[in-house]
Amino acid sequence: MIKPDLVLSYFKNINIAFSERYGARWTDGTQSHYQSLGRAWMPALAKELNESQLSTAIENFRSDKSLFKSSPPDVSEFIAFAQSDRSTSIKNLRFDDPLKHAVHQVILKSVIDYNSFTYKGSENIQDHLDLVDSWYDRIIELGEISGEDFKSAYKRFVSNSSNKTFPPRLIELYHLAKDINKLESINLELYASVSNFHSMLFNRYGKYFAGDVDDKQIIKEWYGTLSDYDIHDVEKLNRVIDEIRRDSKYTNNPPKIINVVERYYTTGMDLPDENEAFQQAIGNKGASIHPLVSYVRKKFGVHNLLRNGSDFTKRDFQKLYHETSIEYARGKLTLKQDVQTEQPHDPVVDKKDGSSLIKKLKDKI
Repeated sequence: MIKPDLVLSYFKNINIAFSERYGARWTDGTQSHYQSLGRAWMPALAKELNESQLSTAIENFRSDKSLFKSSPPDVSEFIAFAQSDRSTSIKNLRFDDPLKHAVHQVILKSVIDYNSFTYKGSENIQDHLDLVDSWYDRIIELGEISGEDFKSAYKRFVSNSSNKTFPPRLIELYHLAKDINKLESINLELYASVSNFHSMLFNRYGKYFAGDVDDKQIIKEWYGTLSDYDIHDVEKLNRVIDEIRRDSKYTNNPPKIINVVERYYTTGMDLPDENEAFQQAIGNKGASIHPLVSYVRKKFGVHNLLRNGSDFTKRDFQKLYHETSIEYARGKLTLKQDVQTEQPHDPVVDKKDGSSLIKKLKDKI
């Protein structure tokens, strides 16, 4: 039994909520009609419901637009709703299974953290329950994890500054949770940045990027590559990833992890890009040669570079150029700093008379 002064307060809230949703279908706005409704509703509410049931029912009516959509309920319908499982507040839901309860908590938290209804389960209780069941069933299908690890994975995801815009996918949280113990010994922020970079590429290029390769394996390999190159400044890495995301050269073709490493180390350095470097190396259009290109040209082997102009030659040269650029930027390689302005000479010469072997071959064709 609810005290008269309290039930009056609750009825005022009901009247406000119903007036906002139904307008004239609920009340004509006169004081006499309001008093008439109060006499019909308040005794029944006080007799049949406790404060918790009544306050929860009002809260959920306000938040769930699908409830009593066509017309306002009468007092008996509202009481039945307040006494039913449907009136349970989403945030107060409890699940006996620890993992399912963790899934429920993570979904609710994501709505708050990302200020959106990305997960439609946040809008009404039935959709929320359906989404919890869907995620839970998928996790069991993938291989069960603990509820605590799942919640920890979410905390680690949102703690990374690169994950402030979009909420995590289930598969991302699952992999983080699955490896939660292994990740204790590694740079979690770096791992999260790699995972975010992978998600960005997947969203942009789809299967063209991912193919049939396991996402988890790609992320692990990329993390290993960044670690091997001593990349630990996560803020700088995130800036580089953002630059690559906006770079028009990757509009149609996804970047590789080595492109990230190279830009991380060479940003601010006046180095030719991969295409300009190749043009300099083959002496195209009288281009001058940067000392780094000259070094890579010699290391690659000029005879290998000039004997054919296939895409394979270009690809292999550019791969070596990427790797050497990184070594140079890391201070592991010293070069002469004067840019060669002359046309690159053909070093493939006949030792007997000093003439060009390539020219001789061309003359014979």
